[in-house]
Amino acid sequence: MSRARRRVLFVMSGLIATCVGLAAVQADDEAGKSLDGVPISDAASIAHLEDVLNEPTEMEFIDTPLHDVFEYLRQKHAIEIQLDCQVLADAGVAIDHPVTFHAKNLSLRGALHTMLRTMPSPLAYVIRDEVLLITTQDAANTLLEVRVYPVADFIDPSKAAEERAHDFDALKDVIRTTLPNSWSEFGGAANIKESPSAMALVVYQTQEGHRQINDLLRTLREVRAAQTGQ
Repeated sequence: MSRARRRVLFVMSGLIATCVGLAAVQADDEAGKSLDGVPISDAASIAHLEDVLNEPTEMEFIDTPLHDVFEYLRQKHAIEIQLDCQVLADAGVAIDHPVTFHAKNLSLRGALHTMLRTMPSPLAYVIRDEVLLITTQDAANTLLEVRVYPVADFIDPSKAAEERAHDFDALKDVIRTTLPNSWSEFGGAANIKESPSAMALVVYQTQEGHRQINDLLRTLREVRAAQTGQ
């Protein structure tokens, strides 16, 4: 068993028995306005696009211009897709770059991840203003956003403040272990801060990082429910 998995299991069993300089008061104000870490005002559009990304897809491209590839996907999945043209041009990726790619019985998310890595400069997608924006991986890594995650179910309110702080530290440690290269402690730009009064975590991360955090918290809750029978 890997060290990371041992650490996750250790913290899960314990749970069961920042944006740099972001003030805790901001977390207090925002904690009641989020759903799975996403501001409620944005949750509907983001959830819709996330659902579409999980849909099965198939594609067969042979020397197809890049812009035609995404026009096909836009029509096939009935979502708005835009190319970050200037950023792509600066990275040496022409919008008519020929794409040869085949996918069948994959999710749109998985197919995009694979296809975008084959470009002259690795590309990525981000969700912006109800649009799936195709940009460079480097640009996507700079597009960090703050989300607030209610985690009261992971923190024992009966404990003293110092012991609750240990619970927060343990949960943050699991999250950092999941994304070890993105946090400021490891040379990245992402950050994570607790708000004890709001019983929440304030996380400054990329969209892909937030997706992985949501998946991790969901898994932790599912494991706990299976162990407690609830």
